[in-house]
Amino acid sequence: MEDQKPLEVRLERIRTQINSKIEHQKQVAVLLLAFDEQIKAENAQDSPSTYFTYALSLLDESVKSSQREMISSNLYILSVFAPYVTQSLLSSKFHSILDILAPAMDTVPEDSLGLRSVIGILEGLLLALNYNGWSQTDAKESTKTLLALAMDDRPKVRHRALEALKNILSSPPPSASLTHPASKLCAETAFIEASSEAKKLFAQPDMPTAKLIHALQLVRAISSAGAWPAASVSDLCELLLLVCRSSNQSVVSMAFGAFEDLFQSVNDREDAGKIGSMVDDLAMLKPSLNDEHLAPAWLAIYSQGLGKLASLAPTKCFLRLPKAIKTVIEFNSSSSTNIQISATQGLIALVSTCIADEVILSSRKDVDSTFEQITALLSQLISVQYQGARDDIFQLFTAMFESYRTRAAEYLSDLLSTIGSIRAAAPEEVKTLCDQAIGAAIGSMGPEKVLEVLPLNLTTKTATGRAWMIPLLRDNIKSPHLAHFSTEMLPLAEELYSQLQEVQAKGHSIQSKVLETIIDQIWSTLPRYCDLPVDLQDAFTQTLAEALTNALYNFVELRPYICQSLRLLVESNAAYIAMSESDVPMDAVMLESVTPDDAEKNIEYLAQFAGKILAVLFNVFSQTAPEYRQPVLEAIEAYLAIIKPKELSETFDKVCGLLAQSLDADSAASKHKLGKGELPPMSYTMMDIVVVMTPFLSAEAYNSLVTIFMQTVKSTDAQIQKRAYRILSKLMATDDGNEFIASHLDDLQSLLISIADSTPSPAVTARLNALHSIVELLPATDLHFIPATLSEVVMATKEANERTRTAAFDLAVAMARRMKEGGTIVNSKVPDLDKDAPDTEASLNEFFTMLAAGLAGTTPNMISATITVISRILFEFKDEMQESEMAELSSTVVMFLTSKNREIVKSAIGFVKVMSVSLPVSILEDQLSVLVENLLTWSREHNSHFKEKVRHIFERLLRRVSYKLLEEQFPEADKKFLTNIRKSKERAKRRKAEGAGASSEPNNGKNTRSFSSAYDEALYGSDSEDEGDDDFSGSEADEPSRKNKKNGKANKTYIVEEDEVVDLLNQEALAHISSSKPKKSAKKSVTERAGFKEKQGRLLFTETTDRASALESEQAEGSSINAYLDAVAGADMPTRGQRNKLKFKNKRRRDGEWDDDEGDDGENHDINKGMQSNEVRRKKQGSGKWQKRSKVRR
Repeated sequence: MEDQKPLEVRLERIRTQINSKIEHQKQVAVLLLAFDEQIKAENAQDSPSTYFTYALSLLDESVKSSQREMISSNLYILSVFAPYVTQSLLSSKFHSILDILAPAMDTVPEDSLGLRSVIGILEGLLLALNYNGWSQTDAKESTKTLLALAMDDRPKVRHRALEALKNILSSPPPSASLTHPASKLCAETAFIEASSEAKKLFAQPDMPTAKLIHALQLVRAISSAGAWPAASVSDLCELLLLVCRSSNQSVVSMAFGAFEDLFQSVNDREDAGKIGSMVDDLAMLKPSLNDEHLAPAWLAIYSQGLGKLASLAPTKCFLRLPKAIKTVIEFNSSSSTNIQISATQGLIALVSTCIADEVILSSRKDVDSTFEQITALLSQLISVQYQGARDDIFQLFTAMFESYRTRAAEYLSDLLSTIGSIRAAAPEEVKTLCDQAIGAAIGSMGPEKVLEVLPLNLTTKTATGRAWMIPLLRDNIKSPHLAHFSTEMLPLAEELYSQLQEVQAKGHSIQSKVLETIIDQIWSTLPRYCDLPVDLQDAFTQTLAEALTNALYNFVELRPYICQSLRLLVESNAAYIAMSESDVPMDAVMLESVTPDDAEKNIEYLAQFAGKILAVLFNVFSQTAPEYRQPVLEAIEAYLAIIKPKELSETFDKVCGLLAQSLDADSAASKHKLGKGELPPMSYTMMDIVVVMTPFLSAEAYNSLVTIFMQTVKSTDAQIQKRAYRILSKLMATDDGNEFIASHLDDLQSLLISIADSTPSPAVTARLNALHSIVELLPATDLHFIPATLSEVVMATKEANERTRTAAFDLAVAMARRMKEGGTIVNSKVPDLDKDAPDTEASLNEFFTMLAAGLAGTTPNMISATITVISRILFEFKDEMQESEMAELSSTVVMFLTSKNREIVKSAIGFVKVMSVSLPVSILEDQLSVLVENLLTWSREHNSHFKEKVRHIFERLLRRVSYKLLEEQFPEADKKFLTNIRKSKERAKRRKAEGAGASSEPNNGKNTRSFSSAYDEALYGSDSEDEGDDDFSGSEADEPSRKNKKNGKANKTYIVEEDEVVDLLNQEALAHISSSKPKKSAKKSVTERAGFKEKQGRLLFTETTDRASALESEQAEGSSINAYLDAVAGADMPTRGQRNKLKFKNKRRRDGEWDDDEGDDGENHDINKGMQSNEVRRKKQGSGKWQKRSKVRR
């Protein structure tokens, strides 16, 4: 709202409207400026109260002289200052202000803006009153005025009045009473209005509902302010429920909103009794079980009220939950499916919101008995009687498991067993619902409790196996006990592995594949067992560590699971500690299992194993191919973060020794190119380990790291050199490392400059990243490193590797930013410059000067790269450069459009594209003639897409400069080119406008390009890519209409019976009821395949006269539908080819039908071409084939 803006901002905006073409805005500005001059002339205090007094005085004079326009302007000024005037002034002049305001209001009854100004003044006056002031008649009359305006037909007036009433009622004056003095008056008025309009609506259902909606909006404003009297809540609930019977959705929605506002207005625990009374009143107003209009609305409101009560008084609400569930569950017996679903959704809401952590952790006996009652009530929903809400009932069971949490194992084991039995014989859609509930049970009860009820039975042949539960375990385990994996799952995996070896020895490939899959799934659960286990110190023993170590060495396919698990043991505890130190509220139930102190002790416990675990991981890392090393690397980083400093130092010394040995041993193998899955030389592996260890090392190891860097960075092996640069980058990523490098910066700069020419291509990216870190450390007193390496950075922008190019551009920008900060460039230290060269002051302009030297390069590659870098830096710093500098730079680069070298021109065109969207319009207009002349030279070139790029540039220029100005620069012979661009843009706009209303899909199905940066969008983006004259085929054009067809959902259910008749009184009968039509078995009996059927022990022979009747006898029901589907989407369906022509597939069918067998050629012949041409072509392709096919036809 504008009223909430700072006063000075509003006043400044009003003053700027002195030249407005709207008379009212101009009049207000003139009036405000007049007040400004009067205050200055009288040397009065410049305060809102002064302005308010002047405006009030002028309003009085305007009313007496009946100056209508002046009255409206004065009212607006008063409404602007009213919120900022001191309350003492407003309360002392309350009556006199109203005496002036009343006749002023009478003169603007039709002026919406004037009335809104009056509302703002009244709001300020009423907010300034104390408790005793509200007993005055004028205060009540003013409130009635606002109430009347809140029912006004004009939306802006009504909304402003509602806002004012809400602000007034939500800010009661200080007193012993907590309610506002005007709340009773407002509530009575709103109730009378709403009751009257509701009676009219039900007496005449066809009458307009606007007045009723306005009255309900008034009710909502009062309720949301928390001002509705408690004594009137029952009557209001009854009225709102009556309104919910309306068939008008807007009215019902407004009534729902009123209930929600009533609930949300109570936020203090002391007022929980108020919500409880409202819920009791709602329970007494329970509608009929079959009332489809009111029952769903009542259920939603009732559950919402209980949810609000639970947030204020959790235990109190929970103890009354059985009674509420009994009330709601009665609606599940309704004959209406919609009411059953609404009732089940209401139960879901009750279970989800009314079982708080406080209740779960309580040890009260009445809480335990309440859990038993709730479980008994809700478990009875597993019955065919409630089939209409089957899906929602399973969602309810899922919500029960999730809400019971640690109580689930005690009260929901029987329910879990029943769900498991249902799943055993259920159709697919029911199995999915059962899996969701079982997954929630795993998360709440824990895998050990669930497996006691539903064992896997993978090693016993007498019971049905439940291998399908392993993925559920993997996805749903929470707060796990690691001991369960070590005592149950790990032995199971070992036993299955023994069976696998026996099966493989017998050569049973299918069984071995099944066992391999199950073993893999069992190990895939290990990461979830290691995600903040509650028994880490007891379960992670030496025995388990040895088992995991053996698996790491012996089973390569299990390494990702084990490494992820080892990493999660550390990271989950560290994340839990970080959460406890942040403002994020902790889970009370979780705190009962694991406290932050326990997590810290877990980290300390794991640190004892860190040295041995790292040794194992290093060995595994060296035995793993590079493409599979990432999980091992992440695990190594996790344990490097917790290892004790002394152990870390010893480990680093060992790694350094192995590195020195491997560098000598691998010198001969360094040039060998690795194949996929092949292990790299040991020197590569040791360097990788050093890179990983670098951020975790102490300052004592920095000398060794720098020594390693200086020795390996000069290596002729590109991979070793690349890893050396990574060491330097990792070291400078730490604060201590930055300080150490800063102290040795001169030596490092000299070394990096000296080896610039010996950097192989694979190491360029790593070198650029290291240079980036060095540039950010450069002192202001010596910036010679930037010009010394600038040419290398510029040339790197032409590398084939995208990451190298990106790193080069980022480094160029970093250099420009460092130069912009200022400093001194010691030119005597720059290679190829004289030793007595004078120093230069660093600046952005100086950086462009250094870049411009590359424009005089001897190779097109250097000039092209320089232009590209200039365009990037110009785009980055365009807002910080002077216009004269940009004009000079752009004019210099634009001249390269006249070059004969295409590589240079390509970069120059890219610069012009960036220039057309980045530089000021004045520069573009000054250079327009040169641009047009040089660009048109390349508009006729199709190579390198020059013509398309030039067209894009002119499209961009048309958005910056006028068409007339651009047209003047075009030669007469090329004006058709510009005209075509203009017409294409206009045509695209028309199509876009027409397609906006016709198509609901984004971009009308076209793909939109995304760019990694604003510079890439400026360089490569173009609107013309979506402006072609595309022709759409009929199939594509009709696709949205086919997608947008409404799919009617038939309310049908089917009983699936196989060998036995379904007993509908059994709880497991729910598993045999499906919402989709059961499919017939794909297998046919011998008699069916022979063409006759069996019925009551007799054979029935059917004669088929043609193909259609044969198909009907084979497919029985739904034959016409299947025939239609085969016609439009079957194997013989014609397809669209080039030029939208039909093509038919002529492949031989296996069921005895024959067609022209063109499978060898893979051709689909056009329907418009005759059979004669096909035969001639096939004869030419091979007479042998043709003769063979002719015999088949005969």
